[in-house]
Amino acid sequence: MSLAEFYTNNNPYADKGYCVDITATSYEMTSTKAGLFRILWTSEMVYIEFDSPFRGRTVEGTARIEGVYSITNVPHLRMLEIEK
Repeated sequence: MSLAEFYTNNNPYADKGYCVDITATSYEMTSTKAGLFRILWTSEMVYIEFDSPFRGRTVEGTARIEGVYSITNVPHLRMLEIEK
């Protein structure tokens, strides 16, 4: 699934389990393993979880769609692979 297809679908729960390639910059980290990110070149926000602490400003890689992060109502993603 492309990121464009993901954002044009109005039901993120229907996309749960699909993977997308993303490039995003850190907006606000909520812990060492999660935070809000802004997709580059857009105004779209996503909540991203990591398996290990993340300390960068920009993340690029493949993420799995988990649904919606309930506190902010933004898409909830889990990073599967970070490109170095």
